[in-house]
Amino acid sequence: MRGTFIVFEGIDASGKETQMHLLADRLEKEGKKPEIIEFPDYKAPIGKAIKDFLFEEYDIDRETASLLYAADRRQHYKKIQKWLGQGKIILSDRYIYSNIAFQYAAGISLKWLFDIDSMSLPADYVLLMDLDPRVSYSRKKRKDRNERNLKYLVKVRKVYLDMLEGKIPTSPAWARIDASKEINDVHEEAWKKVSEWILKR
Repeated sequence: MRGTFIVFEGIDASGKETQMHLLADRLEKEGKKPEIIEFPDYKAPIGKAIKDFLFEEYDIDRETASLLYAADRRQHYKKIQKWLGQGKIILSDRYIYSNIAFQYAAGISLKWLFDIDSMSLPADYVLLMDLDPRVSYSRKKRKDRNERNLKYLVKVRKVYLDMLEGKIPTSPAWARIDASKEINDVHEEAWKKVSEWILKR
C-alpha cells in the first residue's frame, strides 16, 4: 500500500514547523510512525546555499533561485519514493508549492515553475496554514529577503489561496487552517482535517 505525503504550506511564521511536529506526535500516539522532512534542507550543501541567498550573502536572479529550490527537493526524491513505497506517512515543512507561491508572486512564469519540478514527486494533501501577512511580518524578528517585504507577502498569500481554491490547479487535495488561532486550537483543526482525509482514502 502506497504511503501518504502531507505538506504544511503557508507564508513565514504561520506555524508550519510547530504544527508538523505536533501532528507527528499525535500520529505516533495513534500507532503511526511518520517520517519528517523540511525544505529547504539547510543541513545539505544546496540548502546552505539557499540560506546564504535568503540572508543576502550573495545575489542571483529569481530563476536561478528557483532552480536551487528545485534541486534541494530533487535530492530527496529517492528517499521520499522509498518511504511512500513502504506505506509510510510523510510530513513535510514546505515543498513544491512554496516555490510556486513565492516565485510566481515575484513574476516568474507559472508554467516554467511547474516544469522545473516535473521530476519531483507530488504531495497527496496540503495543509495551508493561512495567516494575515501583517501578523507574519510582526512575528519575525530576523527577516530574510522575502520576509521583510510586506507587499510581497500579500502577493504570496494570494497565490497560496489561488492554489487552495483551484484557480491554480495542483495535484494534491488542499485544506485551509486558520493559523491565527492558539497553537492547540490550530493543532486540533489540523488533526481533524488530516484524520477525515485519511479515512476517505
